Amino acid sequence: MKHREKEFVKGDVHTNPLENVRRLLKRNIVGSYHQVGAKHLDAYLDELEFRFNNRENQHMFRDAMCKLLVANSLPYEKLIED
Repeated sequence: MKHREKEFVKGDVHTNPLENVRRLLKRNIVGSYHQVGAKHLDAYLDELEFRFNNRENQHMFRDAMCKLLVANSLPYEKLIED
């Protein structure tokens, strides 16, 4: 697809899902995270993916808390190492 040439759909293929996720990520960076470094980008994307995939889960908060209770802790030294 060639957006510069105003081509957004080719047969059954389109970029709407990708543009939707990009828009959600941008909104999260501006509204929640405020800034994102390349070092932790994978973690931010993992959170976005979890929230997106569970957007219709009425018990998302409970499910997230249950996962946090059994998750391994991440020491601060490991978090900030290069």
